[in-house]
Amino acid sequence: MDNIKFADDIVDINIIREKENKTEKKNTDRKENTDTSSIILDTFKIDNDTAAIETPKRGIGVLKTAEIKTNNSLINITQHKVRQEQKQEENRIKTADIEFPYLKNNLLTGAETTLFKFMEENLCQVERIHIFPKVRLADIIQVDNKITTDKSYLWKITNKHVDFLLCKKSDMSIICVVELDDYTHETQEAQDRDIFVMQALYAANIRTARIRCKISTIDINDLRLVDSYINEALAPNCPDCGLPMIPRQDRKGHRFYACSDNRNCRKTISIDSQGEKLPWVEVWEA
Repeated sequence: MDNIKFADDIVDINIIREKENKTEKKNTDRKENTDTSSIILDTFKIDNDTAAIETPKRGIGVLKTAEIKTNNSLINITQHKVRQEQKQEENRIKTADIEFPYLKNNLLTGAETTLFKFMEENLCQVERIHIFPKVRLADIIQVDNKITTDKSYLWKITNKHVDFLLCKKSDMSIICVVELDDYTHETQEAQDRDIFVMQALYAANIRTARIRCKISTIDINDLRLVDSYINEALAPNCPDCGLPMIPRQDRKGHRFYACSDNRNCRKTISIDSQGEKLPWVEVWEA
């Protein structure tokens, strides 16, 4: 019986020691938390000496630099300018609509705007076509569901666009796509994108002309391929025999439509290089 009682005493001692250990651990944790809080408060106090953080109503933090009191006029001017910029940024954030964080953007870059104006002024028969900038690829080609219903092919063209799309004014049918290959197309990502777009347009039977020159040095010769696409697309039927006409050019560089049956029909129609609509006239190849 004494042995059993002794064992019970040992168990009681162990329980007491375990409680003491838990109490001591709690006290240690409280002390560590208190020390950490002190460090955080001290850090915050130090930070407040150099900068103040203001939180607007919408929950966006605005960091304000502290003012340094000095007699140096340059430092004072700089501080005033920084405070003005911070105030403007704070007002912009406070008035911003977080649910619609959008800003106005330019439709075309400077180079694209230059090319657009140059084409308007120099393309052949320009009065008979429309030039549309930044057209989404998925708006001019589509996935052939008879071949595949895989949605990944649609996703590949949804977020891509072409620089310029040329269409007939008469029926809005597509003539060709014009792409400006400036310095932004030199990266590997841009080149991979260009290859995909070219292949997709080729598969959809849409012609593409790529302008590969410095926009500051562009001239009429850079639009020669685009002109040929336009002249082919706008070629009329012969008014004499009704057969399709073909764009041609003589030795002097004059462009005209000639009847496809040139052995039996010598009808020609002049094409003005400046895009003005000319009357039906007889032009014989030199």
